[in-house]
Amino acid sequence: MKYPTIIDSQQLFREQDHPLKAGLDPKCRSTKPLCPDSFAKVMKSIDTFIFDADGVLWLGESVMPGSPRLIDYLVKHNKQIIVLTNNATKSRAVYAKKLAKLGYNSAKMNKNNLVNPAAVVADTLHRSGLDGKRVYLIGEQGLRDEMDELGIEYFGHGPEKNKNEEEGSGAFMYDIKKEKSDFGRNLHSSTVFVSKYENPGGMCE
Repeated sequence: MKYPTIIDSQQLFREQDHPLKAGLDPKCRSTKPLCPDSFAKVMKSIDTFIFDADGVLWLGESVMPGSPRLIDYLVKHNKQIIVLTNNATKSRAVYAKKLAKLGYNSAKMNKNNLVNPAAVVADTLHRSGLDGKRVYLIGEQGLRDEMDELGIEYFGHGPEKNKNEEEGSGAFMYDIKKEKSDFGRNLHSSTVFVSKYENPGGMCE
């Protein structure tokens, strides 16, 4: 069986002092810190590098020291770069601007290198064939921006006006014609949002 290569970019993954090595396969525990020569050999066997965003490329609003230089090095050697984050509060375009502001190569690190849940959901809806139907959206600005870019019509976003909340059993009667509903993180989520979502034709992506 061929074991994957483990890259120790900080040269701290030593068998004698790294607690995480205890539970690894023996062949993985035998890995040694990288040096310029061994790194060059490893580079030849890798086409794509996937990076998390917050905590790897940046921390809050500050760049992680040395990260832009590493990205430039990988780009120079024709490696594909993908930035993968689970944060859907912002669109890929917003994250691309942040990368440029922090000093990353904007020509090679743009929104096409970024993947987040907002982009995935919008792309899935776009490919599903909405045929003019609107989407009832519970999500943040990042999801709305991605859906706007693909021309997906939606409603239900933003703070909910709850004026009929105390009108009795008919308070949540809502005439909506939709085929799909999308759930995401929403600061304005409430029982009103969820009650309006209840629709036999709705489908949660």
